[in-house]
Amino acid sequence: LLSTPTHHRAPLCPQYTPLSPLRPPISTTLAQPTRTSREPRDSQRTASLSLRATAPMGNILVLDHLNINHQKGRHDILKAFYFEVLGCAVDPRKEENLAKGKKTLWANMGINQLHLPEEETAQVLTGTIVVVYDSFDALKKRLQNPPEVLKGTKFGWEERSDGTMMITCPWGNKFEI
Repeated sequence: LLSTPTHHRAPLCPQYTPLSPLRPPISTTLAQPTRTSREPRDSQRTASLSLRATAPMGNILVLDHLNINHQKGRHDILKAFYFEVLGCAVDPRKEENLAKGKKTLWANMGINQLHLPEEETAQVLTGTIVVVYDSFDALKKRLQNPPEVLKGTKFGWEERSDGTMMITCPWGNKFEI
């Protein structure tokens, strides 16, 4: 687990070089096909290859954290879902907030974190958060006997035919496992 945010460290990749602020913006329309015929014109092929050669690809090393607001005053639900069910680790820098039962918590998930600040209403994302476990065994045991405090919330889960699981947090956020 990380004890300091990744943005305070030296780059992990020695080939990493930030983009020059003088580089002109790249038009993403060049990456889209502009002809419907089988053979693109040479100028189109060159433009597409030129885009690939100059596009800022591969410079992002890691997504450090994602903020998801939780309902103020409901650390009991937050703790039950993120730490007891999903199995996230409490970041030690915010452990005192867990003991107080208020303010922001940080949930460590491998090299990534969820920052979970309090707001009047919980934030529900329209997309899905994908989390990868090396084994479902311990997670399935926790899901089969969830904490009582999660009853009456939107919490739920299902195993899908493709071998993945979909877990819904108490406020409605979707986690694909």
